[in-house]
Amino acid sequence: MANFFSRLRRSSTVPAPAGNADHPVAQPAPPGGPSSPREPDSGWDDFSERLARTIRDLPERVYLIVEELTSRTYVQFAADADRVDAECVSNFNRTITRPADAQGEARLVEAGWSPHRPGEMNWWTSLDLPATLAQARTVADMSVLALRDVYGVVSPDSLSYTAWRDPEPVQPSFEDTWDDDDWGNDDEDWKPEPELPDLGENPLHLPTLGLPMTPTQP
Repeated sequence: MANFFSRLRRSSTVPAPAGNADHPVAQPAPPGGPSSPREPDSGWDDFSERLARTIRDLPERVYLIVEELTSRTYVQFAADADRVDAECVSNFNRTITRPADAQGEARLVEAGWSPHRPGEMNWWTSLDLPATLAQARTVADMSVLALRDVYGVVSPDSLSYTAWRDPEPVQPSFEDTWDDDDWGNDDEDWKPEPELPDLGENPLHLPTLGLPMTPTQP
């Protein structure tokens, strides 16, 4: 299983207002390294498109981890009502088998990832919602760059995912918030039916990803 979510701050969004130095627009760096020839796509472009559609449409309180188990490399996403936070593994995680070199970390910065800070495990960015597919594709392409070009995942065929939706926070019932006078006098026995909270779902299937689910530990 990948690392915990940091529940990132809003200060890095994709895309950002053009020309605002405090909020640079993330532009994915070309794959293959600054001086390396472009390699065959090997399914990454299709995967990026599927990932973009998935993260754009994530409902509130949904968490998604996309990982390569053999290398402990991952990207992960957490959806709120107005944004999706995105994170990718960093060298702070000592369990990864292929840590990024200095050139790779520079490419993450160039692509738009914000470096992890002391006490935080991951590189991060976020996507404001609602988002267009092109905006979500920027985050998806940043994720592909991290997985493939920086941390050495050869093919999306080696990836799997874990997803779940947290339960809805319990809200006060009408009975807790209304006074006796609020019920009226027409029917002393009538009271509104309480709305049942969403209990969440775990595991949560996301077929749009086109990936297998990560096997659960026995």
